[in-house]
Amino acid sequence: MFFTKFRTITKFYNGEIAFEGASKVLFDMRKAGRLAAGYLLENNFRKLVFLTQEPAKEAIRRKHGISSKLFDMDILDGIEDACREYGADFYNSGRIIARNIPYHEHENEVKNEINAALDAGCNGFVCMNDIRALSVYQAVAERGLIINKDVSIVSHFNTSLCESLTPKLTSVDMNIPTLIEGVAAAVNSASAPGTIYVEPKLIKRK
Repeated sequence: MFFTKFRTITKFYNGEIAFEGASKVLFDMRKAGRLAAGYLLENNFRKLVFLTQEPAKEAIRRKHGISSKLFDMDILDGIEDACREYGADFYNSGRIIARNIPYHEHENEVKNEINAALDAGCNGFVCMNDIRALSVYQAVAERGLIINKDVSIVSHFNTSLCESLTPKLTSVDMNIPTLIEGVAAAVNSASAPGTIYVEPKLIKRK
């Protein structure tokens, strides 16, 4: 999304399109991923799965060292950071599960991959957003497993869905009010453009 005022462009997504003279107000998605994975690892859920929304080919490219600036891949940066900090081997013990487009054609595939991950002993799920966590809840319930005991799940964006699930869903709040304040300040600023990172926070629920 872009906000314009004269020659100033303020954006909250760090995409690859360059805008000369643009200020940036960005979610710190890397820190969000680090918070989510760190929470799982510090609670001894060490075999992690990342449920992304990007096509599988992007996840595969990333695994082999090709970078991308999309939200999901920034979160993956943070997961990798946390795994290094806690001495966890993400790529040998964990997995990346992608949800391709169109979504409805891939739901069975995603469900099968979640079950395969559970079969392999994966027990910590980082979901790109709260809706992505629903597939994990369903798979865990069908197996008779207990969330926060056998399996733990952390998502992103902290929507109202988190409070409606049983058990409630731990999620990373992206701090949207602060982002809006930053956008407004950047649009109205006469100073040179810069980059503002909005700090996420982990909302723990049991």
